[in-house]
Amino acid sequence: MGKPDADAERVRMTGISTIDDIGRVEHTCLIPDSEDHLWEATAAYVAGGLAAGERVVYFENETADVLLDRLADDRVPVACALADGGLIIVPTARTRQVCAYPVADIVELMRQQIVDADIEGWPGIRLAGESRELLPIGGLRKLVEYETAVDVLLTAHPNAGMLCRFDRRFFDDEAVAAMREVHPTELVTSALYDDTLLRVTGSAATALRFAGEIDLSNRPQVRRLLDVKKLGRSRVDEEHREQNAPESEQRWHGSASLIGKAKWQAERTDYGRFASAFQTNKIETIRAGPPRGLYF
Repeated sequence: MGKPDADAERVRMTGISTIDDIGRVEHTCLIPDSEDHLWEATAAYVAGGLAAGERVVYFENETADVLLDRLADDRVPVACALADGGLIIVPTARTRQVCAYPVADIVELMRQQIVDADIEGWPGIRLAGESRELLPIGGLRKLVEYETAVDVLLTAHPNAGMLCRFDRRFFDDEAVAAMREVHPTELVTSALYDDTLLRVTGSAATALRFAGEIDLSNRPQVRRLLDVKKLGRSRVDEEHREQNAPESEQRWHGSASLIGKAKWQAERTDYGRFASAFQTNKIETIRAGPPRGLYF
Protein backbone atom coordinates (compact mmCIF):
# COMPACT_ATOMS: atom_id res chain seq x y z
CA MET A 1 0.00 0.00 0.00
CA GLY A 2 1.24 3.47 -0.80
CA LYS A 3 1.87 5.63 2.25
CA PRO A 4 0.14 9.05 2.37
CA ASP A 5 3.41 10.91 1.76
CA ALA A 6 4.23 8.59 -1.15
CA ASP A 7 0.81 9.24 -2.65
CA ALA A 8 1.30 13.00 -2.27
CA GLU A 9 4.67 12.77 -4.02
CA ARG A 10 3.09 10.78 -6.84
CA VAL A 11 0.45 13.49 -7.34
CA ARG A 12 3.16 16.16 -7.42
CA MET A 13 5.29 14.26 -9.93
CA THR A 14 2.61 12.89 -12.28
CA GLY A 15 -0.58 14.87 -11.68
CA ILE A 16 -2.49 11.65 -10.93
CA SER A 17 -4.87 11.62 -7.98
CA THR A 18 -5.49 8.59 -5.83
CA ILE A 19 -8.88 7.19 -4.83
CA ASP A 20 -9.77 4.50 -2.32
CA ASP A 21 -13.41 3.99 -3.33
CA ILE A 22 -14.15 1.31 -5.94
CA GLY A 23 -17.40 3.12 -6.76
CA ARG A 24 -15.46 6.17 -7.99
CA VAL A 25 -13.55 4.26 -10.69
CA GLU A 26 -13.86 5.98 -14.09
CA HIS A 27 -10.65 5.52 -16.06
CA THR A 28 -8.51 4.30 -13.20
CA CYS A 29 -5.30 2.32 -12.91
CA LEU A 30 -4.40 -0.20 -10.24
CA ILE A 31 -0.79 -1.09 -9.43
CA PRO A 32 -1.23 -4.11 -7.13
CA ASP A 33 1.47 -4.86 -4.59
CA SER A 34 0.69 -8.58 -4.55
CA GLU A 35 -1.34 -11.16 -6.44
CA ASP A 36 -3.87 -11.26 -3.64
CA HIS A 37 -4.24 -7.48 -3.82
CA LEU A 38 -4.81 -7.75 -7.59
CA TRP A 39 -7.74 -10.14 -7.23
CA GLU A 40 -9.10 -8.46 -4.11
CA ALA A 41 -9.52 -5.18 -6.01
CA THR A 42 -10.69 -6.81 -9.25
CA ALA A 43 -13.34 -8.89 -7.51
CA ALA A 44 -14.54 -5.87 -5.51
CA TYR A 45 -14.84 -3.84 -8.72
CA VAL A 46 -16.83 -6.60 -10.45
CA ALA A 47 -18.99 -7.24 -7.38
CA GLY A 48 -19.77 -3.54 -7.03
CA GLY A 49 -20.97 -3.37 -10.63
CA LEU A 50 -23.20 -6.42 -10.22
CA ALA A 51 -24.65 -5.06 -6.97
CA ALA A 52 -25.45 -1.76 -8.72
CA GLY A 53 -27.26 -3.59 -11.52
CA GLU A 54 -24.64 -2.60 -14.08
CA ARG A 55 -23.15 -4.73 -16.82
CA VAL A 56 -19.60 -5.91 -16.21
CA VAL A 57 -17.35 -6.99 -19.10
CA TYR A 58 -14.14 -8.81 -18.19
CA PHE A 59 -11.52 -9.48 -20.86
CA GLU A 60 -9.71 -12.56 -19.62
CA ASN A 61 -6.31 -14.00 -20.43
CA GLU A 62 -6.49 -17.41 -18.78
CA THR A 63 -7.66 -15.68 -15.60
CA ALA A 64 -11.44 -16.20 -15.58
CA ASP A 65 -11.22 -19.13 -13.17
CA VAL A 66 -9.14 -17.07 -10.74
CA LEU A 67 -11.68 -14.23 -10.83
CA LEU A 68 -14.68 -16.53 -10.42
CA ASP A 69 -12.97 -18.38 -7.56
CA ARG A 70 -12.30 -15.09 -5.78
CA LEU A 71 -15.89 -13.93 -6.29
CA ALA A 72 -17.08 -17.25 -4.85
CA ASP A 73 -14.70 -16.84 -1.90
CA ASP A 74 -16.14 -13.36 -1.30
CA ARG A 75 -19.68 -14.78 -1.37
CA VAL A 76 -20.64 -12.90 -4.54
CA PRO A 77 -23.35 -14.75 -6.52
CA VAL A 78 -22.61 -14.64 -10.25
CA ALA A 79 -24.72 -17.42 -11.80
CA CYS A 80 -27.66 -15.15 -12.64
CA ALA A 81 -25.38 -12.39 -13.92
CA LEU A 82 -23.60 -14.82 -16.24
CA ALA A 83 -26.96 -16.07 -17.48
CA ASP A 84 -28.64 -12.71 -18.12
CA GLY A 85 -25.66 -10.84 -19.53
CA GLY A 86 -24.88 -8.84 -16.42
CA LEU A 87 -21.42 -10.39 -16.38
CA ILE A 88 -19.74 -11.05 -19.71
CA ILE A 89 -16.39 -12.82 -19.79
CA VAL A 90 -14.58 -12.36 -23.08
CA PRO A 91 -12.56 -15.57 -23.74
CA THR A 92 -8.77 -15.59 -23.84
CA ALA A 93 -8.55 -16.24 -27.58
CA ARG A 94 -10.80 -13.27 -28.33
CA THR A 95 -8.92 -10.99 -25.90
CA ARG A 96 -5.60 -11.82 -27.57
CA GLN A 97 -7.11 -11.39 -31.02
CA VAL A 98 -8.47 -7.95 -30.15
CA CYS A 99 -5.12 -6.85 -28.67
CA ALA A 100 -3.54 -7.47 -32.08
CA TYR A 101 -5.91 -4.99 -33.77
CA PRO A 102 -4.98 -1.36 -34.41
CA VAL A 103 -5.82 0.86 -31.43
CA ALA A 104 -8.69 2.57 -33.26
CA ASP A 105 -10.35 -0.80 -33.89
CA ILE A 106 -9.92 -1.91 -30.27
CA VAL A 107 -11.50 1.28 -28.97
CA GLU A 108 -14.36 0.99 -31.45
CA LEU A 109 -15.17 -2.48 -30.13
CA MET A 110 -15.19 -1.09 -26.60
CA ARG A 111 -17.44 1.77 -27.72
CA GLN A 112 -19.85 -0.76 -29.17
CA GLN A 113 -19.92 -2.64 -25.83
CA ILE A 114 -20.86 0.62 -24.12
CA VAL A 115 -23.54 1.46 -26.68
CA ASP A 116 -25.01 -2.06 -26.56
CA ALA A 117 -25.26 -1.93 -22.77
CA ASP A 118 -27.08 1.39 -22.99
CA ILE A 119 -29.50 0.13 -25.65
CA GLU A 120 -30.25 -2.97 -23.57
CA GLY A 121 -31.16 -0.81 -20.59
CA TRP A 122 -28.19 -1.29 -18.28
CA PRO A 123 -27.66 1.82 -16.13
CA GLY A 124 -23.91 1.58 -16.52
CA ILE A 125 -21.07 -0.63 -17.67
CA ARG A 126 -17.77 -1.57 -16.05
CA LEU A 127 -14.83 -2.84 -18.08
CA ALA A 128 -11.77 -4.65 -16.78
CA GLY A 129 -9.33 -7.29 -17.86
CA GLU A 130 -5.94 -8.10 -19.27
CA SER A 131 -4.05 -5.65 -21.47
CA ARG A 132 -0.58 -7.16 -21.13
CA GLU A 133 -0.83 -8.71 -24.61
CA LEU A 134 -0.48 -5.19 -26.03
CA LEU A 135 3.15 -5.05 -24.87
CA PRO A 136 4.66 -7.91 -26.90
CA ILE A 137 2.53 -6.95 -29.91
CA GLY A 138 3.09 -3.20 -30.03
CA GLY A 139 5.33 -2.31 -27.12
CA LEU A 140 4.83 0.49 -24.63
CA ARG A 141 4.05 2.95 -27.42
CA LYS A 142 0.90 1.05 -28.43
CA LEU A 143 -0.16 0.66 -24.81
CA VAL A 144 0.11 4.41 -24.21
CA GLU A 145 -1.78 5.11 -27.45
CA TYR A 146 -4.50 2.68 -26.41
CA GLU A 147 -4.94 4.07 -22.88
CA THR A 148 -5.00 7.64 -24.20
CA ALA A 149 -7.76 6.73 -26.65
CA VAL A 150 -9.70 4.90 -23.91
CA ASP A 151 -9.58 8.02 -21.77
CA VAL A 152 -11.21 10.03 -24.57
CA LEU A 153 -13.85 7.31 -25.02
CA LEU A 154 -14.78 7.15 -21.34
CA THR A 155 -14.93 10.93 -21.06
CA ALA A 156 -17.59 10.83 -23.76
CA HIS A 157 -19.50 8.07 -21.93
CA PRO A 158 -19.77 8.95 -18.22
CA ASN A 159 -21.90 5.86 -17.55
CA ALA A 160 -18.88 3.67 -18.33
CA GLY A 161 -15.83 2.95 -16.20
CA MET A 162 -12.67 0.92 -16.66
CA LEU A 163 -10.24 -0.47 -14.10
CA CYS A 164 -6.85 -1.00 -15.75
CA ARG A 165 -4.62 -3.36 -13.77
CA PHE A 166 -0.85 -3.26 -14.22
CA ASP A 167 0.77 -6.22 -12.52
CA ARG A 168 4.48 -5.65 -11.97
CA ARG A 169 5.16 -9.23 -13.04
CA PHE A 170 4.36 -8.06 -16.60
CA PHE A 171 4.83 -4.27 -16.48
CA ASP A 172 8.24 -2.87 -15.58
CA ASP A 173 8.90 0.46 -13.83
CA GLU A 174 8.92 2.38 -17.11
CA ALA A 175 5.56 0.95 -18.15
CA VAL A 176 4.01 1.58 -14.72
CA ALA A 177 5.22 5.20 -14.73
CA ALA A 178 3.80 5.70 -18.22
CA MET A 179 0.44 4.23 -17.20
CA ARG A 180 0.21 6.57 -14.24
CA GLU A 181 0.76 9.45 -16.63
CA VAL A 182 -2.19 8.55 -18.87
CA HIS A 183 -4.74 7.68 -16.15
CA PRO A 184 -6.60 10.45 -14.30
CA THR A 185 -6.83 8.38 -11.09
CA GLU A 186 -5.14 5.47 -9.37
CA LEU A 187 -7.02 3.09 -7.09
CA VAL A 188 -5.26 2.61 -3.75
CA THR A 189 -7.12 0.13 -1.56
CA SER A 190 -6.14 -0.50 2.03
CA ALA A 191 -6.02 -3.77 3.91
CA LEU A 192 -7.03 -4.25 7.53
CA TYR A 193 -3.48 -5.49 8.03
CA ASP A 194 -0.55 -5.97 5.66
CA ASP A 195 3.03 -6.65 6.70
CA THR A 196 4.08 -8.16 3.31
CA LEU A 197 4.05 -11.58 5.03
CA LEU A 198 0.31 -11.55 5.72
CA ARG A 199 -2.53 -9.56 4.17
CA VAL A 200 -5.89 -9.37 5.96
CA THR A 201 -8.97 -7.91 4.32
CA GLY A 202 -12.67 -7.80 5.12
CA SER A 203 -15.06 -8.63 2.30
CA ALA A 204 -18.20 -8.26 4.40
CA ALA A 205 -19.37 -7.39 7.90
CA THR A 206 -19.02 -11.03 8.93
CA ALA A 207 -15.85 -12.11 7.14
CA LEU A 208 -12.09 -11.77 7.40
CA ARG A 209 -9.75 -13.06 4.74
CA PHE A 210 -6.18 -14.06 5.50
CA ALA A 211 -3.67 -14.53 2.67
CA GLY A 212 -0.03 -15.26 3.39
CA GLU A 213 1.56 -16.53 6.59
CA ILE A 214 0.62 -16.27 10.26
CA ASP A 215 3.59 -16.69 12.56
CA LEU A 216 5.04 -15.34 15.81
CA SER A 217 5.77 -11.92 14.30
CA ASN A 218 2.17 -11.06 13.44
CA ARG A 219 0.25 -13.22 15.92
CA PRO A 220 -0.70 -10.31 18.27
CA GLN A 221 -2.13 -8.28 15.38
CA VAL A 222 -4.12 -11.25 14.09
CA ARG A 223 -5.51 -11.89 17.57
CA ARG A 224 -6.68 -8.27 17.80
CA LEU A 225 -8.40 -8.52 14.41
CA LEU A 226 -10.16 -11.72 15.46
CA ASP A 227 -11.31 -10.11 18.70
CA VAL A 228 -12.65 -7.03 16.91
CA LYS A 229 -14.45 -9.14 14.30
CA LYS A 230 -15.91 -11.38 16.99
CA LEU A 231 -17.22 -8.34 18.90
CA GLY A 232 -18.71 -6.78 15.78
CA ARG A 233 -20.38 -10.01 14.69
CA SER A 234 -21.82 -10.58 18.15
CA ARG A 235 -23.45 -7.17 18.05
CA VAL A 236 -24.94 -7.83 14.61
CA ASP A 237 -26.31 -11.15 15.83
CA GLU A 238 -27.78 -9.61 18.94
CA GLU A 239 -29.70 -7.08 16.83
CA HIS A 240 -30.88 -9.86 14.53
CA ARG A 241 -32.13 -11.95 17.47
CA GLU A 242 -34.07 -9.04 18.89
CA GLN A 243 -35.73 -8.18 15.60
CA ASN A 244 -36.24 -11.49 13.81
CA ALA A 245 -35.99 -14.63 15.89
CA PRO A 246 -36.14 -16.18 19.36
CA GLU A 247 -32.85 -16.14 21.20
CA SER A 248 -32.74 -19.93 21.29
CA GLU A 249 -32.56 -20.02 17.49
CA GLN A 250 -29.79 -17.46 17.16
CA ARG A 251 -27.55 -18.22 20.14
CA TRP A 252 -23.80 -17.86 19.71
CA HIS A 253 -21.20 -20.01 21.42
CA GLY A 254 -18.04 -17.98 21.94
CA SER A 255 -15.44 -17.61 19.24
CA ALA A 256 -16.56 -20.74 17.42
CA SER A 257 -19.72 -18.89 16.38
CA LEU A 258 -18.02 -16.14 14.38
CA ILE A 259 -18.53 -17.86 11.05
CA GLY A 260 -18.66 -21.53 11.98
CA LYS A 261 -16.04 -22.71 9.58
CA ALA A 262 -12.89 -21.27 8.11
CA LYS A 263 -11.95 -21.84 4.53
CA TRP A 264 -8.27 -22.52 3.93
CA GLN A 265 -7.38 -23.32 0.33
CA ALA A 266 -9.54 -26.36 -0.53
CA GLU A 267 -9.77 -27.54 3.08
CA ARG A 268 -12.32 -26.66 5.74
CA THR A 269 -11.18 -26.25 9.31
CA ASP A 270 -13.43 -25.68 12.32
CA TYR A 271 -13.09 -22.04 13.39
CA GLY A 272 -13.39 -22.90 17.06
CA ARG A 273 -10.41 -25.26 16.93
CA PHE A 274 -8.37 -22.67 15.05
CA ALA A 275 -9.21 -19.83 17.45
CA SER A 276 -8.59 -22.00 20.49
CA ALA A 277 -5.23 -23.21 19.20
CA PHE A 278 -4.25 -19.67 18.26
CA GLN A 279 -5.12 -18.28 21.67
CA THR A 280 -3.16 -21.00 23.43
CA ASN A 281 -0.11 -20.45 21.17
CA LYS A 282 -0.31 -23.90 19.56
CA ILE A 283 -0.19 -22.59 16.00
CA GLU A 284 3.31 -21.92 14.74
CA THR A 285 2.76 -21.11 11.06
CA ILE A 286 -0.23 -21.23 8.72
CA ARG A 287 0.47 -20.89 5.03
CA ALA A 288 -2.22 -19.83 2.61
CA GLY A 289 -1.14 -18.39 -0.70
CA PRO A 290 -2.94 -16.26 -3.25
CA PRO A 291 -5.32 -16.13 -4.88
CA ARG A 292 -7.17 -18.10 -2.22
CA GLY A 293 -6.83 -17.55 1.50
CA LEU A 294 -8.10 -18.31 4.96
CA TYR A 295 -11.56 -16.94 5.78
CA PHE A 296 -13.49 -16.28 8.98
